[in-house]
Amino acid sequence: AIKALIIGVWALSFVLLAAAFMLLGGERKREYAVMRVLGVSRKKLSWLALKEALLVSFFGGVIGIVLSLLGVLSFHSLIEKALALPFLLPSDTTIMLFAVGALICVCVAGSLSAMFSALKLSRIDTGIILREGV
Repeated sequence: AIKALIIGVWALSFVLLAAAFMLLGGERKREYAVMRVLGVSRKKLSWLALKEALLVSFFGGVIGIVLSLLGVLSFHSLIEKALALPFLLPSDTTIMLFAVGALICVCVAGSLSAMFSALKLSRIDTGIILREGV
């Protein structure tokens, strides 16, 4: 049951990230079209979108890890009282390994979900996009 829940959460986050990057790419179509006119290759444009997604994912993952660590460490005693059971934290090494693993997973999921947007951006027709605003 827990595995299904974890898989469901990851699938949902992947879909939401893909939708967010598609919306972001849609909002910036004109900006990307201008870059294409200025000589940026389709490959570089896709790479730019992927790097942006990786940075957003990385910093979002770091913020999430820091906030979750602060929450668990700050409320350690309250969690123990609420459960009426001993609440033992794993070793610092284990916590760091889980944090690094989570950060890698977040970066991979963010990059994969942005690939759809990057592929779509690489195929934009600059003439049509730039004429839309006129």
